[in-house]
Amino acid sequence: MNSADDLHNKAMLLAQKGDRLLEAKKPGQAITLFQKAYLSEKQAAERLPRTDQNEPSRSILYCSAASLALQGALYKEAFMAASKGLAGRPSIRIKKSLLQIQSDAKSRIKDKRTSRNRMLLKNKERQMLLRSAALRKKKKLLAKDTLKHAG
Repeated sequence: MNSADDLHNKAMLLAQKGDRLLEAKKPGQAITLFQKAYLSEKQAAERLPRTDQNEPSRSILYCSAASLALQGALYKEAFMAASKGLAGRPSIRIKKSLLQIQSDAKSRIKDKRTSRNRMLLKNKERQMLLRSAALRKKKKLLAKDTLKHAG
């Protein structure tokens, strides 16, 4: 079983590689590494029970995990990791960072929902336009058919 230190070191190596990929303009690959780094950092934080003796290390690990989740576009996970960090006894500086991450994650979750809702609305509008076009076509055909039978 990996220790918290081993998991944290693994997360930091993955994050550094992710940073290099961002610099190389490869955001898709970077996001994947940030997601893997988040998982490793979260596991490191989970290895430390919520006790006074594990603070501030535990809160710092959760803050790091939350930040990595945010970079990896895992917004719900970022919010949850920040919440777990706040559940301990973080220092004032770490608490501010955790609260900021929660705020950023919440905002991105909302943006994602809004974007998805806009897309759904556009699809519904398209379907309605297609239906109305189909109805107009049907009415034209019925009108022509009625004229043929009436004449």
